[in-house]
Amino acid sequence: MRTVGKYTLLTKLGEGGMADVHLATRGTSTDPKDLVAVKVPKPEVCDDPEFSAMFLDEARLAARLEHPNIVKTLEVGEADGTQYITMEYMDGQPFGRVIQQIPDLPLNIHLSILADVLRAIDYAHELTDADGKPLNIVHRDLTPQNVLVTYDGVVKILDFGIARAEGRAAKTRQGQFKGKVTYMSPEQARGRELDRRADLFAVGVMLYEACTKERMWKGVKEVDVLTTLLARRHPRNPQLVDPTVHDDLDAICHRALSVIEHRYQTAREMMSDLEKYLNDNVEMATQQDIAEALQAAFADRRAVVQARIESKLKQLIEGGVRESKPEIETPAEKTPAPPNKPPPPVSAKQAAEPPPAGDEEKPGLPLDQLGTVKMAAMLVAAALIASLLTLVVKSLF
Repeated sequence: MRTVGKYTLLTKLGEGGMADVHLATRGTSTDPKDLVAVKVPKPEVCDDPEFSAMFLDEARLAARLEHPNIVKTLEVGEADGTQYITMEYMDGQPFGRVIQQIPDLPLNIHLSILADVLRAIDYAHELTDADGKPLNIVHRDLTPQNVLVTYDGVVKILDFGIARAEGRAAKTRQGQFKGKVTYMSPEQARGRELDRRADLFAVGVMLYEACTKERMWKGVKEVDVLTTLLARRHPRNPQLVDPTVHDDLDAICHRALSVIEHRYQTAREMMSDLEKYLNDNVEMATQQDIAEALQAAFADRRAVVQARIESKLKQLIEGGVRESKPEIETPAEKTPAPPNKPPPPVSAKQAAEPPPAGDEEKPGLPLDQLGTVKMAAMLVAAALIASLLTLVVKSLF
């Protein structure tokens, strides 16, 4: 089993393009209360300064977010040159998988989950710094895969890795866009500067899919999705797919998917309309309703995961932890430099603070290489002197 800092990685929970998330335990603890999720960059990007800056940016931003519907960041640290972010471990399923596994998910449960998403997004959008200045956070990748629903019926947003916020060191260049095309707003497709309304469009797409019971862009190629978004000819009204959709729900969806000027301006405003529809027409699902739906649909899958976790914890009890080989090995012909002492892990609160001014690392030559450079300079000088002497002797004779 691989260790990162004080954590033992048990099994991989998810895999992204630049980083992986592992289920881990503190040291060799077998207490389920010590289970956490640890996000670790992939080996091929560990030495990339730009990615390291983005990763630290994400950690600082995530550490600011403390809300019941947002996955909590516990610690940010570095060990043996590997950065990591420790988060609370939530036993559940991505909302996208829930929809696939339960295609007939009751509408009130589906909408109640989206109301919790809006509640979390409203908190993030309204967050300010210590001086009361708005951080202007925009998630930019709000999709069913980035919404976690636990077996206890709790809804959690995760992955603010590409979120936009004031003060972030890594920013998207003008003309670039990030995020998944099928939940992208027209302005995001154009690569324009985004605000909170881009996230509300993404929730609008999820609402459209809740009403129609199918993907908005089902069977459409990404290039055609972009073309349609750029032309502002994307779907807005779920009633055109299913005439039984309630007028109020159709109106909410239409407004959320409108051009930016006519869209909902705040998540609170959209959440208020959605909750009013639920209270007036169906019934707001309780946390217990959501929990029972997931537990029934994922009983087998949950048992498999639990057995895997118990097996890994049993290995810790029986054999302890063996240090795994580094994923990037040093070439044999090079002598590895002595490892630097890693900085101590910091709390989420400390990670949220920006680095102090004037504390940047200054470029310079490592001390253990100065002797080599001096010797090389002396050899070059000696060679030049010898050449000059040779020319003088030849001219004399």
